[in-house]
Amino acid sequence: MYLRILMVTMMLVIIISACDNKNEIRNTSKESNIEINNQSNYFPKNENVNQNAHKKDHDIQESAVNFLKAGSIPDSKLFKELIGTEGIYSITYYIDEREPHRVIHVNKEEIRDDLVLANAENKAGLSVTSLFGEPLIDLEIPINTSNLLSNISFDVNWRVKDEAVIEDKLNWIADICKTIILTNNEYAPQIFALKDNFYVFTYSSIGQKPFDEFTGDWMIFELMENKYVILALMKFT
Repeated sequence: MYLRILMVTMMLVIIISACDNKNEIRNTSKESNIEINNQSNYFPKNENVNQNAHKKDHDIQESAVNFLKAGSIPDSKLFKELIGTEGIYSITYYIDEREPHRVIHVNKEEIRDDLVLANAENKAGLSVTSLFGEPLIDLEIPINTSNLLSNISFDVNWRVKDEAVIEDKLNWIADICKTIILTNNEYAPQIFALKDNFYVFTYSSIGQKPFDEFTGDWMIFELMENKYVILALMKFT
């Protein structure tokens, strides 16, 4: 009698254990399906993010390359397409102060075919064709990003058509440029991504102490309404 009860009890235990294992397998399978489904949702998103980042980098680099193309031909029509309706600033900064610094604002319609930046007041500034020194169009221009750079701002309203406003901030602008280049002080064409969708394309460097000579060419541009627009060209000499 007791033997039969014991055998029945053991059979019930085996049956219950088998059912639990079956449920566990089903639950595990269900969880695996959920995980697979979640992963399948993630992969396209990551791919889209990478594609968007790649396109953004391409557009930034293309802005620099188009500028170089416009200067090398020269192509005033292409250059006008790269600047905003407010025009562009030409800045010449003499490091040794051998001459007064020059700040010239040029309206879009004043852009000459030879790409010498001059305005209606007969003030002449930089020649676009002489900037950046050598053919760089075929080079892959690196884009520098960092937490430090993403917090750097010129704190200048480049859209104001007032040369005096820029002149008052020239030393500040020069210091900001030095801060930027010191994050990657290589004498090579490169782009730096700054705060609030501002960028600089530069070919410059700072020399070793005690002289700390700072020379080179700079282009400041901004992403405005899904278009990269050149705001200012600068030469430190």
